[in-house]
Amino acid sequence: DFTYLTTGGPKLEVRTVEKIMRERRAYPQIVQASIYALRPLLELNDDLREEAQMSQIPQIIVSVMNLGMRDTKIFSDSLQTLMLLLRAKGSHQSSMFSADDYSAPRIEAIIEGDAIAVLLRGMALHINCIKVQSMGCWAMVNLGLNNDHRDALITQGGVETIFTSMRSFPDHRTIQFRGIFALINLCSSSRIQGRSSSDMFTSRASPAPTIKLILHAVIVATRKFIDDIELCNRACTVFYNLALNTENHPFLMDSIPTREILEELKEKYNRSEE
Repeated sequence: DFTYLTTGGPKLEVRTVEKIMRERRAYPQIVQASIYALRPLLELNDDLREEAQMSQIPQIIVSVMNLGMRDTKIFSDSLQTLMLLLRAKGSHQSSMFSADDYSAPRIEAIIEGDAIAVLLRGMALHINCIKVQSMGCWAMVNLGLNNDHRDALITQGGVETIFTSMRSFPDHRTIQFRGIFALINLCSSSRIQGRSSSDMFTSRASPAPTIKLILHAVIVATRKFIDDIELCNRACTVFYNLALNTENHPFLMDSIPTREILEELKEKYNRSEE
């Protein structure tokens, strides 16, 4: 099995890797080799990724993350594979939520299992690890491409985790960019269900704290990377998505820092086509 996983290359099959992972759970070296072997299959082929999403592979990866949570390498390596597994069909690293463009399947291990809880606990445990925070934010970008995943992530504290990650690495461009990207998808409206996930922020008894976290994180990152047009473009998309829900307007309009950063961006990029 180990030889097959490490030398199989393009001849690897998802169902065979899944079988090995199920039957060799007691052998960490083989399970880790399986997790590595899956990456090129998940990254380059939509059909193979969809096959893996519908198999037992998500549950097994989450189990490895949970059992090996205290080991930074095991957790981060497993998280990287999970991040690739969560991609929607036709999507890529910089995908934003769009009900019409992407087919993001509902993965039972995410909704019925404890995948999100494991992800958020691991990010909290490894708060000082750049790779875990970077991959964790990237995984949340992909979670936001599915309505059910996105809503579960919001409910279980995804926004707070993104805020903590961004606050912990204020000078790390990748974490700031992926954190903002994750917030875009979490705040995006869904035409399928006819609602905005921003509604979930304002449906709580005290909506202001969560929205203030979002605004603070995005404003701080934007000001830090004001010359990064790609990051600033995504930051504006967060503001835009929040503004789609009229109940958020008081928080946006009453936020002096939000108005100030939007004015700065308007002045700086007034003639930019992007």
